[in-house]
Amino acid sequence: MFLLFSKKLIFQKTLFAGLTLVLVNVSLNNIGVFACGMQPLPILKNGSCPYKWSSQGEYCVPLNGAKAIVSKNGPCPYGWSSQHNYCVAVNNAKPIMAKIGSCPYGWSSQHYYCVKN
Repeated sequence: MFLLFSKKLIFQKTLFAGLTLVLVNVSLNNIGVFACGMQPLPILKNGSCPYKWSSQGEYCVPLNGAKAIVSKNGPCPYGWSSQHNYCVAVNNAKPIMAKIGSCPYGWSSQHYYCVKN
């Protein structure tokens, strides 16, 4: 499913076994990726990469044991900590995505994010 809101692209794809991949373009040049239920994926770099993430060219690439990250857009929601320009998942963090308009069914609003209920 693709949605376009004011030059911001949201892509959500449900994969096998209920695994969901969410790509969110939180600015015109920065895409955040949060993959529920699997190892975090590389994302476009937005300043320094957080702990356990390696800077490789234009990307932050997860190292062994890295937590999921999302580009920061204001205060991080509950269950996520702030490191550099990113929100970093803590243990048992709920999936988040950048908020553009109202949050979809099953998600609630926290600051500038939608958080999975």
